[in-house]
Amino acid sequence: MKCVLFIAFSLQQNEKTFKEKVLKDNYVLLRLAKTKEHPQD
Repeated sequence: MKCVLFIAFSLQQNEKTFKEKVLKDNYVLLRLAKTKEHPQD
């Protein structure tokens, strides 16, 4: 039983870090898109 809980917890942690990474990547892409639109910034 403990093993199953540990696996579930690991998956949850991986999902969280994955979501954070995706959010960061999206933020970076947005920044790049904005600087392309407004090069003077």
